[in-house]
Amino acid sequence: MGKNKGENMDENAVEIESGTELPAAPLADDVFCLNCGYNLRGTASKRCPECGEPVQDSLVPVRGLAWTKPGLLFAYPRFWQTAWTVTFRPGVIWRQFFSSVPLRGALSFQLLAVLHIFLPVLLGTILIYRAFPPSTRMGMSLSLVSGGYAAIWPVAVMLGCLLAFLISAMRAPAYFFEPAAGSLRQRSNATAMSHYACAPLAFFPIMILLLGAITLAYSMNRWDLRYLKSIEYWPLAAIGVAAALSAAGWWLGLVRLMRRTMPQRPARQALLSFGLPFVLLVLGLLWLLVVPALILFLVLVVASLTI
Repeated sequence: MGKNKGENMDENAVEIESGTELPAAPLADDVFCLNCGYNLRGTASKRCPECGEPVQDSLVPVRGLAWTKPGLLFAYPRFWQTAWTVTFRPGVIWRQFFSSVPLRGALSFQLLAVLHIFLPVLLGTILIYRAFPPSTRMGMSLSLVSGGYAAIWPVAVMLGCLLAFLISAMRAPAYFFEPAAGSLRQRSNATAMSHYACAPLAFFPIMILLLGAITLAYSMNRWDLRYLKSIEYWPLAAIGVAAALSAAGWWLGLVRLMRRTMPQRPARQALLSFGLPFVLLVLGLLWLLVVPALILFLVLVVASLTI
């Protein structure tokens, strides 16, 4: 009887042990959470300590981004798939730090994101210019030279400077992501990932449309013609608000990216957080103020010599 009782106790002990989740061994390698990008190295829990995502989901082999797949067919849908992934599931791009991120694909992705900002501004400028020419709005012409395109060249100069500013501003964060230590692959990956971080800027035209539609619906519901008189300013207001939101998402994505990929470099994180806005301000003053002023000065000089 005693033996049977002892055997039953042993069986119960086995059942208790088998029904209890024993802590897993801490992860020895750098593994980023697929959902939030938290570095799971040293974690013994089965869930991410930061967001609660199952750790097992983050242990699957790292897959490349959709944009890196070869072929031009369905390239634009792959662009939006990558932009959505980088913006709303940043852990996917953070995990690429220890694999391979082609730099050429990152640069092409960044260029396409730049066009998503520049083309709406270009289209809005053309619509405003055609609907309200400078000569009729300001009571005078902007022309400083003779010819049919006299009133167009200042706008063209500003648009060209804007494009140059956007390209240089997109490339600026890469200098903050040059790690002093690490393999050559990790350095290249860090630079490429900084280019992919501009993904929130691709949603710039979508935000313009949403803001414009909301403003128009609000004005129509009020049935007040005074709001309709200010319709010419809606594109400018929508562009300004959308640009601010896109830039904020881009900056936050860069800061989070550096915190995840370089957690041991707090000085570099602070340099990116506060230094990047200063660099962008300098680039903005250079491309949007100094360069147009120099071009205007040269045009005035040439025009005065030809009179």
